[in-house]
Amino acid sequence: MSLLTIAEARAQCRVEDDYPNEQLQPYMDAADDAAAAYLNRAIYADQGALDTARDAVPASLGAAQDDYDTAAAAAGAIENDAEAQATLDVAAAKLADARQSAARTINGIVVDASIKAVIRLTLGHLFTNREAVATGQVTELPMGVQPLLRPKRRVMMP
Repeated sequence: MSLLTIAEARAQCRVEDDYPNEQLQPYMDAADDAAAAYLNRAIYADQGALDTARDAVPASLGAAQDDYDTAAAAAGAIENDAEAQATLDVAAAKLADARQSAARTINGIVVDASIKAVIRLTLGHLFTNREAVATGQVTELPMGVQPLLRPKRRVMMP
């Protein structure tokens, strides 16, 4: 579910009501994803959605750990060392993904005016610049995305 309504997206992109939703939706989703990726946090529409997602974290991580343990046990029975190591590597990657997702959820944030502004800016940029090729004079415009999000960003140290 997008953090902007289709009406908000249409207004931002200055398109009429008959413009196809399926052409706007990928840009809306990408704008949401870009904001969440920069913040290193999941973004939720309201506190209830954040609380529900947080409540699901223990079970999700428990299932991921169980899957890892099952794969590790299976790897122990594999005679081919390369196949056994690959089985462990895949299981470890899945567990790491689950942990990262859990951390983003635990440190989630409810969308606010700054985040919505960033999503609108990014949506407008993606919609206007739909091609990978630019002609004429190209300059980077200060969009304000980073200054709006930086105070809410969760910086992850190695």
